[in-house]
Amino acid sequence: MGIRDFKIPKMKFKKMKIHTDMLEELEKFDFDSIEKKNIRNRTTPYEDVSDYKTVKEFFLKSIKQYANYPCILEKPNHKEPYKTITYEQFGQDVLSLGTALIHLLNLKDKRVLIIGETQYGWYVSYMAMLCGVGIAVPTDRELPLNELENIITRAKASAIIYSHKRADDMKKIAEKLPEVEYFIEMKSEQKIEEKFVGLDYLIEIGNRMRQAGNCTFEDIEIDPEEFKILFFTSRYHFEFKRSYAKQPKLSGQY
Repeated sequence: MGIRDFKIPKMKFKKMKIHTDMLEELEKFDFDSIEKKNIRNRTTPYEDVSDYKTVKEFFLKSIKQYANYPCILEKPNHKEPYKTITYEQFGQDVLSLGTALIHLLNLKDKRVLIIGETQYGWYVSYMAMLCGVGIAVPTDRELPLNELENIITRAKASAIIYSHKRADDMKKIAEKLPEVEYFIEMKSEQKIEEKFVGLDYLIEIGNRMRQAGNCTFEDIEIDPEEFKILFFTSRYHFEFKRSYAKQPKLSGQY
């Protein structure tokens, strides 16, 4: 068979559907006007970028500078329209969760594994870890139970933040790995019951603590040279390799 006889196979791809409610939500914001306003108010050249040493530095600056701007669009479920979450709301939830993780669950400087589908609770949890709670261990949501148990043990995780789809697995892990102190479920308002608690409940409690004057989490200073993320990568499912990331690799120039 020669190269002239080669034929490109006909492949059919599914057409991507863009939800009308998402488009309607985005159309509420006049991004052209926002950009023109930013250019008009800019007093320094674009080459004069900010050099951040930690993620927390640009996080705190962003939630103040862009407080009322949309940060995340989330669809709670298939029946409800997209919900706009501003930078201010995102920032408040991150600070509230961090406060609760440290003062209520005593997870300061400990390792917390995060597993689940991409959703608002995942972003809030991940950012709270980077802003001063401890070391984040983001994990593949598709891992089978035995491999997940292996990573939890190797990472020496003190807590697990998970989506509802892994709820049954968490009950099995709680019985098999008693060293895990807490199991925190996203999109849950469950109060602390033994080792299980809801993420939304923690955000609510943390918010109350902050309103009462507890701003210790926000005041935590991050060491740029201290690693804050523990990755597990693998060419094969049975052989995982640990990788570490420090703050400068995550922040950089903006």
